[in-house]
Amino acid sequence: AMGQLLLIKYPHTTHIEWREKQAEATEKALQLWQQSQGRAPWGCRWFELWKERVDEAVKLNQTLHVFYFKGRVGAGKLSWDQLGHDEARKNARVGGGLGNSQTAEVAYLDKLGLPYVEHDVSEFSSFIAQIRTESGRADDQPELTTLMI
Repeated sequence: AMGQLLLIKYPHTTHIEWREKQAEATEKALQLWQQSQGRAPWGCRWFELWKERVDEAVKLNQTLHVFYFKGRVGAGKLSWDQLGHDEARKNARVGGGLGNSQTAEVAYLDKLGLPYVEHDVSEFSSFIAQIRTESGRADDQPELTTLMI
């Protein structure tokens, strides 16, 4: 979450415009990360909003999905109780598949015993395309890209 910006590429966006947008967003994300000294400003509030979405999804009997860094599905997970231990968190970062916030989110899901499907981030585009197809949404939907620093 730290130093992260969401970019939306619309079907009418040219290759040059997209490259410029990516460069600007990369610079902005780095500035935000440096200004916050690597700390996300939204902290606990973000987790509360995320929990509300999880509760809603569970009530609707929706499947939860967790996306890991490329090639690291399932790596670096911690139990809820381990989150408070510096050494455990440090070890989870080495070759781990989740960011700091996501590690806490997955630990929370595990603590509650909520099932979820684990994916490699490389599957994200095809996952979204499948959802669009199943829901009958048009192919002219914008392309989503996340830049992480």
